[in-house]
Amino acid sequence: MKYKNASLSAEETRRFKILNRVRESKGMPEFEPEEYKQIVNLFSDKNGNLSGALLKVYEVAYIKYGYRLSSMKIPCKKCKEKKGFRLFRYIKNTGEFFDTCRDCNPSQHSGFYYVDRRRKLKLLKRPTPRMSFKQYRKEKLKYKDSANRFHPRQKDSIQRMVQVFGRKIFSKEKPCKDCGNFFPLYMFPANFNSTYICNRCRGCESRRIAKYIRNRIEKGNSAKKRK
Repeated sequence: MKYKNASLSAEETRRFKILNRVRESKGMPEFEPEEYKQIVNLFSDKNGNLSGALLKVYEVAYIKYGYRLSSMKIPCKKCKEKKGFRLFRYIKNTGEFFDTCRDCNPSQHSGFYYVDRRRKLKLLKRPTPRMSFKQYRKEKLKYKDSANRFHPRQKDSIQRMVQVFGRKIFSKEKPCKDCGNFFPLYMFPANFNSTYICNRCRGCESRRIAKYIRNRIEKGNSAKKRK
């Protein structure tokens, strides 16, 4: 494949090669260099990077419609509004988009579906109130992780922090040890056994743990190679 003839930067070429390498290992057809920018525009996340999850969900639709997906407006059966394709679920078996958007049909919203399913399972063990879709969207704005997903454990943690440390966690701020930014106390992990609030914010702490795990995996792999 001729990468030099494509109008891609060095970084885009590197990412494109990785994408095709992964697809080749899974036995999937490779993309052409000219298609890469179109794919990034269609299936990018909030940071502008290619989202593999979105590409996996809508790849069949992209093969069928091509770059026309960017200008497609699909009418919702319930709210009667025309919206972009990413607000509709694509049914691979029929080769069509769902007739109602994700906002009008909560059961098609995968995030709400899995949160609601977990709460149903908890109902079997202990009394847990069911969550409506409206409440889910409201709480998602308050309790979300770095990937912009609803984080129920974070909600439980903050509620417990209120019980242990009081409501000062919402008004009092302190700087993060790593990034130096000031955050309210509830944005920091807490050790409830010793009633101690950590010095790293939740974002920096999660990145620190992820880096630690990656290093441990790399050390384990390098030790196996030496043997």
